[in-house]
Amino acid sequence: MLYVVVLSAIPAVDVNRVQNVLGPAHSWYRIAPNSWVICTGEPAAAWNARLSPFVKPNGSIVIFRLDTTDRQGWIQQKFWEWVREHEGDFY
Repeated sequence: MLYVVVLSAIPAVDVNRVQNVLGPAHSWYRIAPNSWVICTGEPAAAWNARLSPFVKPNGSIVIFRLDTTDRQGWIQQKFWEWVREHEGDFY
């Protein structure tokens, strides 16, 4: 499954710490300073449990499944290649 993770961490949290926690994902791609697409066999609740310590008490996090069947956008070609490589994983 592909999930979009949008995380606004508390000031004490470095982005490298967040990316280290994303390590157990099958693969991930950073699409913006606070946003990633992850490929994983785990549910969103598991990722929320891992990442929520980085946002409490005043940050925010949202994780939602990415449906790639209807897509458009302007982003690096490398991202579209990554999506094509991983969109069938774990379905």
